[in-house]
Amino acid sequence: MRKLLTFISLVVVLASAAACGGDKDTADGGPQTPTTPTTPTTPTTPTTPTTPTTPTTPTTPSAQDVAKAKLCRSWVIIKTRVSISGSVKANADFTGCDLGEISDFARKQGVEVKRDFSGIKVESITIASSGEATVKYSSVQPDVADCDFSSLDKGILKYAWRDAEALGYEIANGTAKVEFEGDYCLLTLKSDFEKDSKKYDLSVIFVMAEKS
Repeated sequence: MRKLLTFISLVVVLASAAACGGDKDTADGGPQTPTTPTTPTTPTTPTTPTTPTTPTTPTTPSAQDVAKAKLCRSWVIIKTRVSISGSVKANADFTGCDLGEISDFARKQGVEVKRDFSGIKVESITIASSGEATVKYSSVQPDVADCDFSSLDKGILKYAWRDAEALGYEIANGTAKVEFEGDYCLLTLKSDFEKDSKKYDLSVIFVMAEKS
């Protein structure tokens, strides 16, 4: 028994000595492998800043373009003003544009109007940027004219009806004066003509509002 105890004690002492001493290179007694040093990271080349884009200067529209943009749309006639001078002097204002009513007024002043316009009213005038102008009536086919905008910056609209002969009145082709007053457009047509040795100066002003 004492020998067994002495043997156990010796084993414990040897185990303790092995744990506390021995080769210190590694925990298991083997030599340690040196750690490979890390290669330093190459610094990132800074990004070249982007050159800012120069803003485009907006084009200023011409006076002709501004006038054309204001004129080219659909209009309704609020009031028609007729003035006759020369051999006959007379003025009258009409609500809307009833061609029968206006032609009756002209006849009473001695102006010859060949065509019968009874019951014909202008419903709208549409002027397109392409240069086509369409006059729509209440009871007959529309009339179409070709417009020239080249002098519109001076307030002058040149026009020519495509079927001028069938219209039957003197203000068939020529120029119209264009003015803008607030939301309204004033379109003035003038004609000078002579009949039976009598001279007439006829002016028709349409006061128009944009068609809703």
